Amino acid sequence: MRRATMSALAPAMCACLILALPGGAQALPDHFMQEGLLTTNDGAPLDGVHRFRVRLLDAPRAGALLFEEVHPDVEIIDGYYALAIGAQEALPAGLWAGEVYLSLSIDDGAELLPRIRLRKVPAAFVADLAYGVVGPIAPESVSVGGRLVIDDGGRWVGDPTGLRGPPGPAGEAGPEGPQGPRGPAGGEGSPDTPQQVRDKLVQVDGAGSGIDADRLDGAEAGDFVRTAAQVLARLVTVDGDGSGVDADRLDGLDSTAFVRTAEQVRDLLRTVDGGGSGVDADRLDGLDSTQFVRSADQVRDLLRAVDGDGSGVDADRLDGLDSTQFMRADRNTGTAGDLTVGQTLVADEARIGGDGRLGVGVEDPQARVDVDGDIRADALWLRPQDAEPADPPAGLLYFDAERQGLRVWDGGQWVDLNGGGGEDEVPEGAIDPAAYRRVIAEDGPVAYWPLNERNGVRAEDFSGFGRHGTYVGDVLLGVQGQVGRAVNIRSRGHVDTPVRLDGMMPNDRGTVTAIIRLPDAYTAFGARAYTSRHQVWSTRAYWQGISVGRVAGVDGVHFWYFWNGSTEYQVHVATPPGRWVHVAWVVRGGRLYAYVNGVESSVAAPNPMGSPGIFNIGRYHNTEQTTPPPYPGEIQHVAVFADGLSAARIRAQVAAAGLAGASGQSREEAGRTCKSILDADPGLRGQDGLYWINPESDDPADAVQTFCDMTIDGGGWSLVSYAPSGSARAMCAFDGNTRNLYPMSTGGGAWDPADRASAASLAAVPIARRSTEMLLARSDRDGATGAIGGMDVVNKFTIPDPSIVHFDNASPGRGDIDRGVCTRVQLTTLRGPDATGAVRYTWSRSLMVTWSDTYPTGYGVNSANDCQQSTTGPAYTTSFTGRGWPQRYCWPHDALGGAYTYWHRGWWDPAQHDRTGSVSIWLR
Repeated sequence: MRRATMSALAPAMCACLILALPGGAQALPDHFMQEGLLTTNDGAPLDGVHRFRVRLLDAPRAGALLFEEVHPDVEIIDGYYALAIGAQEALPAGLWAGEVYLSLSIDDGAELLPRIRLRKVPAAFVADLAYGVVGPIAPESVSVGGRLVIDDGGRWVGDPTGLRGPPGPAGEAGPEGPQGPRGPAGGEGSPDTPQQVRDKLVQVDGAGSGIDADRLDGAEAGDFVRTAAQVLARLVTVDGDGSGVDADRLDGLDSTAFVRTAEQVRDLLRTVDGGGSGVDADRLDGLDSTQFVRSADQVRDLLRAVDGDGSGVDADRLDGLDSTQFMRADRNTGTAGDLTVGQTLVADEARIGGDGRLGVGVEDPQARVDVDGDIRADALWLRPQDAEPADPPAGLLYFDAERQGLRVWDGGQWVDLNGGGGEDEVPEGAIDPAAYRRVIAEDGPVAYWPLNERNGVRAEDFSGFGRHGTYVGDVLLGVQGQVGRAVNIRSRGHVDTPVRLDGMMPNDRGTVTAIIRLPDAYTAFGARAYTSRHQVWSTRAYWQGISVGRVAGVDGVHFWYFWNGSTEYQVHVATPPGRWVHVAWVVRGGRLYAYVNGVESSVAAPNPMGSPGIFNIGRYHNTEQTTPPPYPGEIQHVAVFADGLSAARIRAQVAAAGLAGASGQSREEAGRTCKSILDADPGLRGQDGLYWINPESDDPADAVQTFCDMTIDGGGWSLVSYAPSGSARAMCAFDGNTRNLYPMSTGGGAWDPADRASAASLAAVPIARRSTEMLLARSDRDGATGAIGGMDVVNKFTIPDPSIVHFDNASPGRGDIDRGVCTRVQLTTLRGPDATGAVRYTWSRSLMVTWSDTYPTGYGVNSANDCQQSTTGPAYTTSFTGRGWPQRYCWPHDALGGAYTYWHRGWWDPAQHDRTGSVSIWLR
């Protein structure tokens, strides 16, 4: 049958919830209505009577089952249905104490996803129990049983019986009334108190606890059986002595006559059947067990007795055929007719002519062959052909010189026959796909094409949703992949799927992952990713997908997400060619996240998610484009998820694929930043030291070592600049090593984070644009080489806008540099005098401040809301200390006129000015 889907606001499932509200003074109903629209995959509304299974669970995936019921006959009209949930089974008490998600399945089919989170309206069922009535209530009046008891003025107008107000003041004594008539004389009363009455009863009945009723009812309490022991004692006296209660005399049978153990049963059987090992059944069934066939040798001997002596079992006489008529592998056998192979052809020698004729054990092949399986041979004589035979008949077989493999014409297309093994056979050097499939399954894919087929045109969907794709054009199946087998698109084919992206994921989130081998060389295609035509996957409209090539000057992988066809959102990740990588395209939280081998980049990318076109693998989205070819390499394990997978789940896929992660232990395993290394392996927390980072390239030659502080404030800090004590000297003290911080826009100095004897900086712009925080540290000790925890004063602040940071000289003496606006930030102190919460200011693009708007220029912040005219920092001076007039000052200047050294008040901390010592700047 056609799979039903729910459609409304979300592509996979949506339902309208309507509560049946009570009227008058009736109690709230113990069920709620749920309505929705059901369509098939092709958009047609569902009709007829169907069986609905309703479940309520406490999580959007998996989770504990809170409630379940079945509606066996629900009528659906033009796709619309209505359910009274709770009408079949009572809803449990306390159901709404936590989160509740609605799950539906139809006609015992798969669960419709995603589940619907039930909000406040159903939670009104709690009103039946009047939980937590707190605060004032303001009714207009109160009636009970139709009778007014409190009027609209708040006065009690009901029955006054039993009502008592506070005592009023004593009134005046009234006049004495007339003497009434004398009443009749009463009988003589008892002078006893209740206690005296009880004492007399005890005297009559005998002493006891309280009142002893023995003589009141004519029976003695000692006659009553009160305990289990008394019951047992009486039963024993009746039944006779025994263990516990002896039932012998109760039922008239002696228990010693009962069979109680397995040994007693066996002994009784032996008396009938005779002695033997255990129980001998010979006399029970009338057969002697010595006549039974017990071993394989006895079976073979019996068969030989019928079929005649031979090697093993001779089947000649069993099937009526003489084995001399059979084709045998130990003989040369030829055939002049057609040879049809249903399973596997095994031969010591097989010869195939270039025209597709095959012979087994003959020099001149004459017969054609139909192949429905694999061909295996120890020696295979082939005549390679460079082109496919023209006008082939069904069953024609030839050896393809380019593919180095056999191909057979099945009547409609050429099918590759690549050798033995099933789909789970792992090529030499590839990762076993079993573990990778388990990781994909844990994330609940809505489509998953491993692309590991060996022949045919169908690309199997392993998600369970039946979204099978089709191989189109000249593709090479069953080649070695990184994880099991893969498909080589060969630049002349692709995979069509039957679904659209917006039919598989919600409007605001989703994920597509794949494993690909990048081409050996990149081709330049201009500034736009979608013009590269080397597509991992793409859609027709809104142009979402992943491509490879040289785009916007970057060689590597390009992620693109064009919103409503006008505004372009792209992420370009430089990646060396000719290697296997895991790629992940993720939309969540209003951003497009791009991952290559688990290393993250992102860009703001607002909704909506749009994709009217078919989801294609290995081709450009434009259906009219036929040349040049789409993708020049291998693709495998393309998976689609209806949620924005977390970075941790992406890294789990990368690990299962056996691809190098961002461990930072070598150039080849460099992370983007220290934080990305820690994110990839949280086990590195607390392990400070030197790591390799590569913030803007995947080329190992571009990697650089820096010190990563993996401890303080959660870790993940990248060291980007440092200077030792005394680096800021006055006047003409420059000696080539003694200087202020090098500019972080370009980097400079002899970078050696393990020995910080002289000033140096990294070109830190790409690191800053991947960071959100900047940290400034100072130490009284010279040449501090360790982690941040070894510094004396440490303060951090949030970078106002990482995307615009350029670290260029903020001095207006340089010219028309855009230093950004003077932006307010707040300090957080991690070590030293506490300045947490202190308001400071910095130029938003240069992350600097200035003094007198010219000299000096320093990284960091100060307390002036114009980012100048302040001596309150921290602010660490750089080589950009102003432009000045070289002819007047004796110290050296940089190419832009900034002084390498400049007298200043020293490194700042919250306690005092004029401090000296080592300084360092870190980004996270």
